[in-house]
Amino acid sequence: MARIFRTSAGRDCWLDVYESSYFNGKLRRYFGPTEVDRLTGGSVIVGPRARVQVLVHRRGKAVSMELKPNRIIADLAASLRGATIDSAKVVCPTASAR
Repeated sequence: MARIFRTSAGRDCWLDVYESSYFNGKLRRYFGPTEVDRLTGGSVIVGPRARVQVLVHRRGKAVSMELKPNRIIADLAASLRGATIDSAKVVCPTASAR
């Protein structure tokens, strides 16, 4: 398996999305900065230096939410209260923001 080396910001800036709630099923890690369309999953973990901007639809309205660093959501469906995720954007701090 090839090893991928990242900068220190890249190692701490990610979003883990589990297929099912309570961290069950397959895991998909998105390294930031990146944008993800149609994010589907049951639970998420936000990396220590990542901020995730999420666009959701709730009752026909688009609502923007932000998940802060080190956020753990075991049951995404319950947390969003019936909203569906349209997209997510993983944002990493710049070197000058340290």
